[in-house]
Amino acid sequence: MSGPSFDGQEVLDETLSFLGSLPPEQITAMRDAVYGDLGRYEEADCTYFVLGNYDEYEKERVLSVRDSLTDSAAGRVAFTLEDIDPGVDAWQNFYVKFRVFARRADHIVLVAEDNDGGHKLELGEVDRERLYVLKRDYDGASLDPPDDDERSAADPAFGDLDYERFDAMMLTLFAYLDDEGRLFTWASESGLARAVDRVLAETI
Repeated sequence: MSGPSFDGQEVLDETLSFLGSLPPEQITAMRDAVYGDLGRYEEADCTYFVLGNYDEYEKERVLSVRDSLTDSAAGRVAFTLEDIDPGVDAWQNFYVKFRVFARRADHIVLVAEDNDGGHKLELGEVDRERLYVLKRDYDGASLDPPDDDERSAADPAFGDLDYERFDAMMLTLFAYLDDEGRLFTWASESGLARAVDRVLAETI
């Protein structure tokens, strides 16, 4: 573990340093969360903080990356922001919650399908040497079923092969990471799995 500890008291102290005074009941909820949920991160040899769009289909892919990076027997644990105190959300302030846990993860992995989700703000808080991006390539074959009209209406990326949904700032960052060997593109479910394998090859 290269950053600050996942120790419950350290996490609580840092959170309070960002937020200042809080109602006693919120502090109690935070204390219960950090002492109840963080042990597996503290004990892991390597941690990955997985970011991405939480819309329905995109979130499926974020969670698949999290699950593929996790191997408890090998001492690897990956997590998303939602995995921290699930169902409680003692933090309430997502920005502070992100900062506290981004500082502690050994590696940050962004599943990038578009500009949605505040990624520019998030990536501005991350050390570049810990960051890996799995960028969807819209020039490749669609990963969505071609005859699924319902999904076509629900999934904004469905069938949209040529439309790059990243602005100039994000593309500039991606070019930098590509030069550093920390950007991997994908255009299918199997391609995403291979991109995860490349992250693992770089980090274990």
